[in-house]
Amino acid sequence: MGEFPLMADMTKLFKIAAGVGKAAYRFYKKDRDHYVRLLEPYTVGRFLVDVPDFDCELFTLREGVLTLKPAEARHCDGATLAPDRIGGVDFASAYIAHDFWYEMIEAMAADGRFKEAGLDAGGLRKIGDAMLAAQMAVKSRFWAGVYYWFVRRFGWLARRMGVVLAMGLASALALAGCAGCVELPGSVFEPSGEEPVYEVEPR
Repeated sequence: MGEFPLMADMTKLFKIAAGVGKAAYRFYKKDRDHYVRLLEPYTVGRFLVDVPDFDCELFTLREGVLTLKPAEARHCDGATLAPDRIGGVDFASAYIAHDFWYEMIEAMAADGRFKEAGLDAGGLRKIGDAMLAAQMAVKSRFWAGVYYWFVRRFGWLARRMGVVLAMGLASALALAGCAGCVELPGSVFEPSGEEPVYEVEPR
């Protein structure tokens, strides 16, 4: 008796997931062995939604323009759950800004001005993820879609089931076409087009 079509498709899917999972384990160890130090101020771009001005150790936010400050390397460990480069494309302009933003979410959420603007911690994470997608889309819209889809759909899975399994499953689904139909966030952030000046340090 032949396999049911659905079972055959699922078998193929999990074989893909297993193969990608093994590859994910190899680059995961390499991906977690370093920090990224920002060496010069870096103007990331402008938020196109109302955000209060904010000044902290990692960045300034003035009239929606986000400018990162040089800081200790511990604040950025590269692209989380993914390689820093994909297909020769360097996504430092995205992951440095994303890490700095996430580092200060709790401080911003505790600021009454952000509460008045309707931005709690969840809202700040959402526009931070939108910023990540916008920055990545400048380099590669396809990989921006995969990253954004993974962060929004599988972040909880990575925390509960482990990075390698989650990345393998997410990548398999992406290859199967699930990420191809993802819609990136609308006009939330406008990248400056600048590139950060940084160096990589061993962890």
